[in-house]
Amino acid sequence: MEQTIQAVYASDEATLRLQIESALQSAPRDIPSVPPIGLVVPDSNDLAGRFIAATAFATLEGNEYSTVIVVSGTHQDPFGKITICKSDDVSSPLGSVPVNTAMREELCDEDDDIFIDDEGHFSDSGTPVQLPFLQCTLKDFDVVPIVMGDESLPFCKELGSAIGEVIFNRRVLVVATINVKHATVGAMDALKTAVENLDIDAAVALLERKDEITISGIGPFLVMLLAAKHRRAHEAFVVQPPDPGTDSLRRIAAVVLYP
Repeated sequence: MEQTIQAVYASDEATLRLQIESALQSAPRDIPSVPPIGLVVPDSNDLAGRFIAATAFATLEGNEYSTVIVVSGTHQDPFGKITICKSDDVSSPLGSVPVNTAMREELCDEDDDIFIDDEGHFSDSGTPVQLPFLQCTLKDFDVVPIVMGDESLPFCKELGSAIGEVIFNRRVLVVATINVKHATVGAMDALKTAVENLDIDAAVALLERKDEITISGIGPFLVMLLAAKHRRAHEAFVVQPPDPGTDSLRRIAAVVLYP
């Protein structure tokens, strides 16, 4: 049987920049009138997903953020805690970006389940995938890379509350990475509605319909919604509706706005 080889992002600066910038240039220019507080983007380094991610990142045009918090799930076995990397910077082929060490400490002080630890970091997903998009859309920012080694609802509530507290009165963007591995058309419609209504209860209820939808990254998704609600965000929209076609890795890109 012939094996399909999945194209991934380039590892050299010139090609990667071209891949990202061409995707951003082709994205619809639905620029919101107020700065987004959060994005939901695909958590995958396969090249086909860049156009969907770009529809979300393009909405950042003209906005400035001092810090970007990237929340991703673990792609290994759960390890029972939330980690923020030890490194003082993270890098992509486009260069290095400093880690906001002060905010890292604040988040660890907010909750006993958040640790400065490299477990779950430095994979081909999460922050490393999102960093090139951020580097092509923002200037002079730092990052806080977070990996959830436990995506249970109590951990989501703890991290969502902690992020909501530390971003108060700061120009901070929260990026949640998510992959929809399997879903019916009805379940994808329900996910879209939950995003647009910022309806956390509906999102949690959707998780229980495992025969209809399977999501990798539901923890980061819920955390971003919880943090946004904590900051009184009241509006969200899906910038590219989920494709109910044959792609086994369905993707969703969404934007959550400030009030």
